[in-house]
Amino acid sequence: LPPLITRTNPKTAATTTTRRKKSKADEPNLFLDNLGKIFLAAIATVVLMLVRSSHGTTNKNNIRDDVETLSALDPLEIDDLRDANTEFTLDVLDEIHKEVYSEFGETKEATYNEFISVVLRVMRRLKGDAFTIELGHLMDRVVIAAMEVQYSNSGNDEKGIMMKEEQGMVDEKTPLSLLLTALTLALNSTVRDRVSILYQIMKQQDNTNDIDSSNSKGVVSEKMIIQMIDHLQKTCQLVPDSQIIESNVSYPVQEYKIGTAKELYFKARNGDDGGKKSKEGTVPYKDEEHKMVEEDEFYALLRTRWICAWGECYVKKKRGASDETIS
Repeated sequence: LPPLITRTNPKTAATTTTRRKKSKADEPNLFLDNLGKIFLAAIATVVLMLVRSSHGTTNKNNIRDDVETLSALDPLEIDDLRDANTEFTLDVLDEIHKEVYSEFGETKEATYNEFISVVLRVMRRLKGDAFTIELGHLMDRVVIAAMEVQYSNSGNDEKGIMMKEEQGMVDEKTPLSLLLTALTLALNSTVRDRVSILYQIMKQQDNTNDIDSSNSKGVVSEKMIIQMIDHLQKTCQLVPDSQIIESNVSYPVQEYKIGTAKELYFKARNGDDGGKKSKEGTVPYKDEEHKMVEEDEFYALLRTRWICAWGECYVKKKRGASDETIS
């Protein structure tokens, strides 16, 4: 019979153990062997991200410069216009609003000359012949610039803009809502009153009835809201930063563009990510088919950072003050 216990040479066992230890130590380690390469790759990635971010910021600043260059008025001129027209109050504008729709209600449009004629007539009737729009040349500049944008966007380049050389006035039919929105630049009132008159202008422009009537729900359509945002954009009443949005080109560098009124509206309504969840500064909607907008909702929309009319998104809320956004 073979022996039950086999004796092993201690020297042979020790040699085998040492070889096993050496073989494990000699196995390659992917991380440690390439530590330098990984470090350099990480540094290169960070540098590329910084360069990409820098170029993206440059692109955004270039678009911002374009917005400011195309703007017919700068913020200081708007302040000067309002300061010079302290007597041009909400009551005066409300009377003008009624008068122009009473006179041009069928077509809801008029030439700038016709519009100004009614405006001055109402103002003189209310407060005498000396009552007029101070710094009116600033208003002329805004309306002419808005007309140029309107006709270039509609593809009527061959039609052009008919100008009266001796008066410098646009002689093209223009929506009353746009002319009245431009007139609010001179309005001396609170922001809430300015929003209220803009909302009334939209209701009247969207309404086929007379000035003293309103639709049964007392609200306006999304279409009119988008049109009003477009009017505010054309009349220099939105801050430049709110009009700049990301384009579809994001590689290799993020490109930006001037957002349309519709794009700004949906960003403000749904949030920057296009979702339906409520965020600070957004107006949450209860359903996907919300087609009518109330005045408080319109006010909240104008205060979001995606529209930011008159810089209202920069106004810090006082501690303890209640939000006026819709929940």
